[in-house]
Amino acid sequence: HPVQQPSKDRVSTFRQQYGLSLDDRVLIFVGRLGKEKNLPFLLECFAHIREHEDVVKLLLVGDGPESMNLQQDCKRLHIDTDVIFCGYIPHEEVFTAYEAADIIVFPSKTETQGLALLEGLSLGRPAVGLNAMGVEDILAGNYGGYLTEESIETFSTPVIELLRDKNLYAAKSKEAKIRADAMSANRMAEELLSVYKSLSATYKEHFSSRS
Repeated sequence: HPVQQPSKDRVSTFRQQYGLSLDDRVLIFVGRLGKEKNLPFLLECFAHIREHEDVVKLLLVGDGPESMNLQQDCKRLHIDTDVIFCGYIPHEEVFTAYEAADIIVFPSKTETQGLALLEGLSLGRPAVGLNAMGVEDILAGNYGGYLTEESIETFSTPVIELLRDKNLYAAKSKEAKIRADAMSANRMAEELLSVYKSLSATYKEHFSSRS
Protein backbone atom coordinates (compact mmCIF):
# COMPACT_ATOMS: atom_id res chain seq x y z
CA HIS A 1 0.00 0.00 0.00
CA PRO A 2 1.25 3.52 -0.76
CA VAL A 3 3.09 5.27 2.04
CA GLN A 4 1.27 8.20 3.57
CA GLN A 5 3.54 11.24 3.25
CA PRO A 6 3.82 12.90 6.66
CA SER A 7 2.60 16.51 6.66
CA LYS A 8 5.06 19.42 6.69
CA ASP A 9 3.74 20.45 10.11
CA ARG A 10 4.46 17.02 11.59
CA VAL A 11 7.95 17.00 10.12
CA SER A 12 8.61 20.53 11.37
CA THR A 13 7.39 19.57 14.87
CA PHE A 14 9.57 16.45 14.82
CA ARG A 15 12.67 18.43 13.84
CA GLN A 16 12.02 20.98 16.60
CA GLN A 17 11.42 18.22 19.15
CA TYR A 18 14.86 16.75 18.49
CA GLY A 19 16.68 20.08 18.26
CA LEU A 20 17.31 20.06 14.51
CA SER A 21 17.78 23.48 12.92
CA LEU A 22 16.63 24.42 9.41
CA ASP A 23 20.24 24.21 8.20
CA ASP A 24 20.96 20.76 9.59
CA ARG A 25 21.41 17.91 7.14
CA VAL A 26 20.30 14.70 8.77
CA LEU A 27 21.50 11.09 8.53
CA ILE A 28 19.18 8.46 9.98
CA PHE A 29 19.41 4.89 11.25
CA VAL A 30 16.21 3.06 12.25
CA GLY A 31 16.49 -0.21 14.13
CA ARG A 32 17.36 -1.99 17.32
CA LEU A 33 20.44 -0.68 19.12
CA GLY A 34 22.04 -4.11 19.40
CA LYS A 35 25.51 -5.48 18.66
CA GLU A 36 24.27 -7.14 15.47
CA LYS A 37 23.57 -3.71 13.92
CA ASN A 38 27.27 -2.75 13.82
CA LEU A 39 26.60 0.76 15.17
CA PRO A 40 30.10 1.53 16.58
CA PHE A 41 31.29 1.38 12.95
CA LEU A 42 28.57 3.87 11.97
CA LEU A 43 29.65 6.27 14.73
CA GLU A 44 33.27 6.10 13.51
CA CYS A 45 32.04 6.92 10.00
CA PHE A 46 29.93 9.79 11.30
CA ALA A 47 32.94 11.25 13.14
CA HIS A 48 34.80 11.14 9.81
CA ILE A 49 31.86 12.78 7.97
CA ARG A 50 31.70 15.52 10.61
CA GLU A 51 35.30 16.45 9.81
CA HIS A 52 34.17 17.31 6.26
CA GLU A 53 30.62 18.56 6.82
CA ASP A 54 29.67 21.09 9.50
CA VAL A 55 25.89 21.04 9.67
CA VAL A 56 25.16 17.33 9.77
CA LYS A 57 23.42 15.36 12.50
CA LEU A 58 22.83 11.64 13.01
CA LEU A 59 19.47 10.36 14.28
CA LEU A 60 19.39 6.92 15.90
CA VAL A 61 15.76 5.82 16.00
CA GLY A 62 15.17 2.78 18.19
CA ASP A 63 16.24 1.36 21.51
CA GLY A 64 18.29 -1.60 22.66
CA PRO A 65 20.94 -3.00 24.99
CA GLU A 66 23.83 -1.09 23.37
CA SER A 67 22.34 2.37 23.92
CA MET A 68 24.59 3.30 26.88
CA ASN A 69 27.76 1.96 25.22
CA LEU A 70 26.97 3.91 22.06
CA GLN A 71 26.48 7.11 24.05
CA GLN A 72 29.93 6.55 25.58
CA ASP A 73 31.35 6.02 22.07
CA CYS A 74 29.85 9.36 21.01
CA LYS A 75 31.59 11.15 23.90
CA ARG A 76 34.91 9.46 23.07
CA LEU A 77 34.61 10.52 19.43
CA HIS A 78 33.47 14.06 20.39
CA ILE A 79 30.24 13.73 18.39
CA ASP A 80 27.80 13.55 21.33
CA THR A 81 26.25 16.94 20.49
CA ASP A 82 25.57 15.81 16.90
CA VAL A 83 24.20 12.30 17.51
CA ILE A 84 20.58 12.27 18.64
CA PHE A 85 19.23 9.19 20.42
CA CYS A 86 15.50 9.27 19.73
CA GLY A 87 14.76 6.01 21.56
CA TYR A 88 11.72 3.98 20.59
CA ILE A 89 9.07 5.90 18.64
CA PRO A 90 5.68 4.62 17.38
CA HIS A 91 5.75 3.07 13.92
CA GLU A 92 3.74 5.84 12.23
CA GLU A 93 6.24 8.37 13.60
CA VAL A 94 9.10 6.46 11.94
CA PHE A 95 7.84 7.80 8.60
CA THR A 96 7.95 11.33 10.03
CA ALA A 97 11.55 10.70 11.14
CA TYR A 98 12.51 9.54 7.64
CA GLU A 99 10.79 12.55 6.10
CA ALA A 100 12.75 14.83 8.47
CA ALA A 101 16.03 13.20 7.38
CA ASP A 102 18.11 13.28 4.19
CA ILE A 103 20.06 10.03 3.98
CA ILE A 104 19.62 6.56 5.48
CA VAL A 105 22.82 5.02 6.88
CA PHE A 106 22.67 1.27 7.37
CA PRO A 107 25.76 -0.43 8.83
CA SER A 108 24.18 -3.82 9.63
CA LYS A 109 25.86 -6.92 8.15
CA THR A 110 23.18 -9.48 9.03
CA GLU A 111 19.85 -7.94 8.12
CA THR A 112 17.07 -10.48 7.77
CA GLN A 113 14.25 -8.26 6.53
CA GLY A 114 15.45 -4.80 5.59
CA LEU A 115 11.88 -3.60 6.11
CA ALA A 116 12.92 -0.39 7.89
CA LEU A 117 15.23 0.37 4.98
CA LEU A 118 12.46 -0.14 2.41
CA GLU A 119 10.17 2.19 4.36
CA GLY A 120 12.76 4.95 4.16
CA LEU A 121 13.45 4.35 0.47
CA SER A 122 9.71 4.54 -0.23
CA LEU A 123 9.82 8.18 0.94
CA GLY A 124 12.63 8.91 -1.50
CA ARG A 125 15.47 8.80 1.00
CA PRO A 126 18.65 7.36 -0.56
CA ALA A 127 20.59 4.86 1.54
CA VAL A 128 24.21 3.96 2.09
CA GLY A 129 24.64 0.43 3.40
CA LEU A 130 27.21 -2.34 3.67
CA ASN A 131 27.39 -4.85 0.86
CA ALA A 132 26.11 -7.66 3.08
CA MET A 133 23.13 -9.91 3.73
CA GLY A 134 19.70 -8.33 3.39
CA VAL A 135 20.85 -4.93 2.17
CA GLU A 136 22.71 -6.18 -0.92
CA ASP A 137 19.39 -7.23 -2.53
CA ILE A 138 17.68 -3.94 -1.79
CA LEU A 139 20.47 -1.65 -3.05
CA ALA A 140 21.70 -3.99 -5.80
CA GLY A 141 23.56 -2.14 -8.55
CA ASN A 142 23.79 0.95 -6.31
CA TYR A 143 20.23 1.74 -7.33
CA GLY A 144 18.56 4.02 -4.77
CA GLY A 145 21.81 4.49 -2.88
CA TYR A 146 25.19 2.83 -2.45
CA LEU A 147 26.59 -0.48 -1.26
CA THR A 148 30.07 -0.20 0.22
CA GLU A 149 32.76 -2.28 1.89
CA GLU A 150 33.23 -2.03 5.66
CA SER A 151 35.80 0.74 5.76
CA ILE A 152 35.28 4.20 7.22
CA GLU A 153 36.52 5.93 4.07
CA THR A 154 34.46 3.92 1.56
CA PHE A 155 31.26 4.15 3.61
CA SER A 156 31.63 7.88 4.35
CA THR A 157 32.51 9.00 0.81
CA PRO A 158 29.08 8.41 -0.84
CA VAL A 159 27.35 9.98 2.18
CA ILE A 160 29.43 13.14 1.72
CA GLU A 161 28.79 13.11 -2.05
CA LEU A 162 25.02 12.86 -1.50
CA LEU A 163 25.16 15.75 0.98
CA ARG A 164 27.09 17.96 -1.46
CA ASP A 165 25.67 17.12 -4.89
CA LYS A 166 22.01 18.14 -5.31
CA ASN A 167 21.65 16.54 -8.74
CA LEU A 168 23.08 13.23 -7.55
CA TYR A 169 20.80 13.36 -4.50
CA ALA A 170 17.72 14.00 -6.67
CA ALA A 171 18.60 11.08 -8.98
CA LYS A 172 19.19 8.65 -6.09
CA SER A 173 16.02 9.84 -4.35
CA LYS A 174 13.97 9.02 -7.46
CA GLU A 175 15.65 5.60 -7.74
CA ALA A 176 14.94 4.92 -4.05
CA LYS A 177 11.17 5.30 -4.56
CA ILE A 178 11.20 3.11 -7.67
CA ARG A 179 13.21 0.37 -5.96
CA ALA A 180 10.99 0.40 -2.84
CA ASP A 181 7.83 0.19 -4.96
CA ALA A 182 9.23 -2.71 -6.99
CA MET A 183 10.41 -4.65 -3.94
CA SER A 184 7.15 -4.09 -2.07
CA ALA A 185 5.23 -5.36 -5.10
CA ASN A 186 7.51 -8.42 -5.32
CA ARG A 187 7.06 -9.17 -1.63
CA MET A 188 3.30 -8.85 -1.90
CA ALA A 189 3.34 -11.24 -4.87
CA GLU A 190 5.50 -13.75 -2.95
CA GLU A 191 3.22 -13.57 0.09
CA LEU A 192 0.10 -14.05 -2.06
CA LEU A 193 1.72 -16.99 -3.83
CA SER A 194 2.51 -18.70 -0.52
CA VAL A 195 -1.10 -18.14 0.63
CA TYR A 196 -2.41 -19.67 -2.62
CA LYS A 197 -0.06 -22.63 -2.27
CA SER A 198 -1.17 -23.38 1.28
CA LEU A 199 -4.85 -23.00 0.29
CA SER A 200 -4.28 -25.29 -2.68
CA ALA A 201 -2.63 -27.90 -0.44
CA THR A 202 -5.49 -27.68 2.07
CA TYR A 203 -8.02 -27.97 -0.76
CA LYS A 204 -6.30 -31.08 -2.15
CA GLU A 205 -6.06 -32.66 1.31
CA HIS A 206 -9.72 -31.99 1.96
CA PHE A 207 -10.88 -33.65 -1.26
CA SER A 208 -8.40 -36.54 -1.20
CA SER A 209 -9.59 -37.42 2.33
CA ARG A 210 -13.21 -37.49 1.12
CA SER A 211 -12.58 -39.72 -1.89
